Amino acid sequence: MMFQQPRLLPWKLTLDNIALGLKARGLAGPARREAATRLALSMGLTAADLDKYPSALSGGMQSRAALARAFAIEPDLLLLDEAFAALDIGLKNELYALLAQERASRNCATLMITHDLMEAVRLADRILVMAGSPGRIVATHAIECPPGARDEEWVFAQTARFIRAPDIRAAFALPPIAPPPPSC
Repeated sequence: MMFQQPRLLPWKLTLDNIALGLKARGLAGPARREAATRLALSMGLTAADLDKYPSALSGGMQSRAALARAFAIEPDLLLLDEAFAALDIGLKNELYALLAQERASRNCATLMITHDLMEAVRLADRILVMAGSPGRIVATHAIECPPGARDEEWVFAQTARFIRAPDIRAAFALPPIAPPPPSC
């Protein structure tokens, strides 16, 4: 699982944070460190980053470490709870690419919770729209375009199409779409 905040243990080095699940699985120290290092480097962390405590890393590097930690145990299902919400757009794009690469190479299913419709359109195969009080699924939207074929133009156009759907507008408490003024 990966949360909005990286939730790294502040008293452990970055490498030890990434290897935490591997230790819980009983993997021996050298193999654990080797596997965690390999994954961390593939996520854009450096060897020097691995010898630092989380507080010495930038927020983006902490997010990379959290994503590496989540993938270290080779999950069948990865849970992302607003995992990219606190990141700037450039870092989000980098982490989206890392996520897609790891998901494809590991054949890992992902359940992602997000309030960012554009993020959902970019990453999801299926979007479940929830309403609150009581929480319930009110609509499902399938996305047929493969993630690798979704360029910026497609993502923006698809998001614009989705934001016009009445169920999505209601879920985000947006007013109904009014007709454009005559001058538009």
